[in-house]
Amino acid sequence: MSASANIGTGMTYALFHGCDERDVKMLTDWLKMTTCSAGHPMLLPALFSELQLRRHKRLTQDNWRKLVTLYAHTGQYGNHALRAQPVLLQEDAIDYDNTTREVLGMYLDTGFLEKSLMKLRRGLKQMEGQLAVIRTTVPEARIDFIATENARIGERLGEMTDDYEGLIAECKLITNGASLLINAVSRSPCFHNPYRETLPD
Repeated sequence: MSASANIGTGMTYALFHGCDERDVKMLTDWLKMTTCSAGHPMLLPALFSELQLRRHKRLTQDNWRKLVTLYAHTGQYGNHALRAQPVLLQEDAIDYDNTTREVLGMYLDTGFLEKSLMKLRRGLKQMEGQLAVIRTTVPEARIDFIATENARIGERLGEMTDDYEGLIAECKLITNGASLLINAVSRSPCFHNPYRETLPD
């Protein structure tokens, strides 16, 4: 999102990049519900942050589903014995090359997602800092309005920061689960792991 605001007039101009029809409808609906806050220069950035949070929640949920599906596909549920292999891993019924690629792909995607979440969390902290700056630059006639909206927007930014902390923790759990699954699949006698071969002297 690219945006500029005129503190004196309360007008904000923004250009949104990469939004589909669902995103546009959601932003439009939110704007209709927040007309009383429309004069605040941080309203649109806050709404866009809300949109990004929802997107990243969906991405995190998708990665959880992929991980659970792959665990079920490889028969790893309930496989607590250290050296035991479930029946599915003892049969030549799974394309282990594709399975490993899927797990590695999800591992990398979740790692990139975690970095993106950390970046967005830092952005929210910067936005919270901007609220204090805005209060010192507005005309005196708008101080009460800005103070009220600062409190409202600041509270939501704090809640979103907590949500991002939770998503980051979930991403770490997903990558740990994917790492364990890669190790489990690579130990299968049905899976040829070229990295096991001894390097020549």
